[in-house]
Amino acid sequence: MKRVNYKTGIWMLGMASILATMSCTDFREEAWNNRGRYVDTTHISIESDAEVLTKRLSFVDDERVSGLALSRVAKSVPSIPDGAIQLAEAPTNYNSGVTLSKDSSYYVEKGETFNGSISGNSVDNVTIYVAGTLEVTAWWLTGNNVTIQVLPTGNLKYASDSNNQMIALVKDGVTINSWGTFTTYYKGSGIRIAPHAALNIYKSAQNQSFYVNPQGGMWDCSFWIEGSFQADIPVVIDGNMLVNNGKAVFNSELTVSKEVYIQGGSMELNGCTTIEKDFKFVSAGNLLVSDYLNVCNMETCQGTINISNGALVQVVENLFLTSQSNTRIVGPMVSYAVIKAGSIFSEDTKLSNFMSGNIDIQSSEIRQGNRWWYADPITLDTSNTNGVIVNGNTVIQANGCNPGTGSSEGAGSVHLVEIARLSSPANYYSATSIDFNGNLAYVSWHINPKKYSENFGGAIDVINITDRKVLQCRVNSDVKYSHTCFYDGWLFSAGDDYHNGAVLSKIHLQNGLFADNKEEQLVNLTGNSGNCVEVVGNTLLTASGTEDGGFDLLQLNAAQKQYSVPALEAKFVYSNGEKIVTLNNMSLGTVNVYDTRKGRPEDMLATPVLTFNAGPIAPVDGKNVIMCSEKYIYVCMGKNGLHSFDINTGREVAYYDIKQVNGIDIDGDYVYVANGYGITVLDKESLAYISSFVDNSGSANYVRKGEDGFIYVAYGTTGVRIFRLE
Repeated sequence: MKRVNYKTGIWMLGMASILATMSCTDFREEAWNNRGRYVDTTHISIESDAEVLTKRLSFVDDERVSGLALSRVAKSVPSIPDGAIQLAEAPTNYNSGVTLSKDSSYYVEKGETFNGSISGNSVDNVTIYVAGTLEVTAWWLTGNNVTIQVLPTGNLKYASDSNNQMIALVKDGVTINSWGTFTTYYKGSGIRIAPHAALNIYKSAQNQSFYVNPQGGMWDCSFWIEGSFQADIPVVIDGNMLVNNGKAVFNSELTVSKEVYIQGGSMELNGCTTIEKDFKFVSAGNLLVSDYLNVCNMETCQGTINISNGALVQVVENLFLTSQSNTRIVGPMVSYAVIKAGSIFSEDTKLSNFMSGNIDIQSSEIRQGNRWWYADPITLDTSNTNGVIVNGNTVIQANGCNPGTGSSEGAGSVHLVEIARLSSPANYYSATSIDFNGNLAYVSWHINPKKYSENFGGAIDVINITDRKVLQCRVNSDVKYSHTCFYDGWLFSAGDDYHNGAVLSKIHLQNGLFADNKEEQLVNLTGNSGNCVEVVGNTLLTASGTEDGGFDLLQLNAAQKQYSVPALEAKFVYSNGEKIVTLNNMSLGTVNVYDTRKGRPEDMLATPVLTFNAGPIAPVDGKNVIMCSEKYIYVCMGKNGLHSFDINTGREVAYYDIKQVNGIDIDGDYVYVANGYGITVLDKESLAYISSFVDNSGSANYVRKGEDGFIYVAYGTTGVRIFRLE
């Protein structure tokens, strides 16, 4: 089965010839030295008892770290399994389609199109992988555990209900997971998800938004959720939406052109949400607002509304708080949420009867009443409500489409809060790096010689950060894992081998987990200490060695070394997709920048577009991460602090005087610094101080911000510490 490469990297074509011009040694004549060697599996053990392993993971289990927050990460993209049957080769049916068999997998190849009906009676445990285009004209199949996996290159046009072409029905027993394009076969059809069906829309480079009924107005309820729906990308619904005893989770923006109804079930709004008309609780149900909700009118007849810390519910016209005996509005226990409305009509004037938590209700007009009647303006009774206040000056910081509230004067600063810890597999292991594959996190470890007589050996944990479980721990007594990254179903780790010095490990995974065959391929790297591995287009770049160090280029699929560029004390390599930055020579802190946007690839990287010395770095045995944004290069210089430089000129832009700067990560606003005794958050532009956390019990050497918004810090022998910025 051909493996599909989901990452784009067209600009990296010809990378081998590019780096060949960089004073490279051509290793093709010495291929015997570069063949992938396989590790003796007797030195490898895999522990897969999640119940035992998860005892190492402890969460601060309050409302700030809800299962909801942890579920925001992207789900891992599956691969077409060996043995899958091409859909067009399945037995044909009487309706220009195919009939499927139970316990089988089918696929539509990339670049191919299948158009026809799908049928089968009581067909259980069937999976269809869509890498090309699947146009389902009719869905006659019945069965349980039927899954359609729309891969990032795939396009699924789903059939309408046989009784109503204006609605596409995801039938009971069917789950659709889409990283590609999902549309209805008939343009303008709404979507209905049956009670025992699911539709999950995941984020990928090809899948950036999801539209329901884009032609508009063919049915009063464009989106009807009786089963399960989750979207990790922006959703636009042209029409009404009904959650009818189902579950709807929106982890990004949501826009609804008409009304939203909850009639049992639950709805989670984790991004900026705009409802252009009304939001109504028809009967009991649950709503969670964790960011920003903007709605014309809102009516709470029954059900429970949970509002997270820092969330803003903005009702442009009227908020009707009716039937309080059947309604609960629950705010956060830490900090505040705000409900802001043009007018508020409340049947019950005593807020403690139906509100709890820290909520600031803001309106210029508050009356006793409902949609049909109202009295003169009143003052709501906040006694016995603890945190509920009326017309306060609660500060909600503006963020994205959330306009924020209150005066910032006197507002508290952003601060780090520790929310979880992962202890080491044994007290002589030090955490070295973290990488992510959707909802899976990989944590690498190596033996700390100060804690153990042996100098070699390492481990890698697999953690499901959605379910809060440590799924596996893989131990290799011969290899130290220093820096690990996931790509396309494989785990790559730069480190040291007991027998061969610097190596790159290529570890086989099955559905994101370690394979039972314990397969691990080793490739020798330059020097004796593997420091870093980075995926760049269709190649791997590594930094390794001390005095005899260098940057190696390897084939991604074969993990075979092609070229090596000698570089004294090669420490780190990083790419932002347009430029590559490298760091070596600790006495000078030499930085090289390669621009991939100008000319042919072989010309662009023949020589660096910029070389400069950042300054001396000490001590020389730190992580010393280098990263870049579109504007700046950030260099970790140990006890000499963190420095940022203009990526085009090499001019120093900012400096933050902090000791033991080992690792960094960056996002749109901040720089996260692992600085030995803790973690510090700085402004991305000015390197101005934002917040910090200090604990001298370990050595913070590496930091990554996860897709769930949490900050993961490799903290040496004390394990991994997980933080949230709030």
